[in-house]
Amino acid sequence: MSKANSCTGLGNYQLSLSVNGSSPMLPESALGSAYTPRVRLSGTKAHEDPATVDLSVVADQPKPATPEDFRSLVLGDVVTFRGYTLKVTSICDGNAGFDLVSQEE
Repeated sequence: MSKANSCTGLGNYQLSLSVNGSSPMLPESALGSAYTPRVRLSGTKAHEDPATVDLSVVADQPKPATPEDFRSLVLGDVVTFRGYTLKVTSICDGNAGFDLVSQEE
């Protein structure tokens, strides 16, 4: 998809470089809030062709709370972290959107 079409504004969850987490936050894990992942926007390359986004996902539990980085994702890419499956729906300059595809817990 061309860079002009990547900034769709779509997605039930929005990310911004200035915020540590999505808005709104992901639904709570059946194991409790400490197990619920937080998605952070690491960077966007909205002016590239294709546009890409870098995400970092982490949950406080189980220990160690090691973030998993997903780099150079393009529109429509799907990533999974501890049972949560996310799909990139918008890549703009400094922000991005995604949808929660599934939650296994």
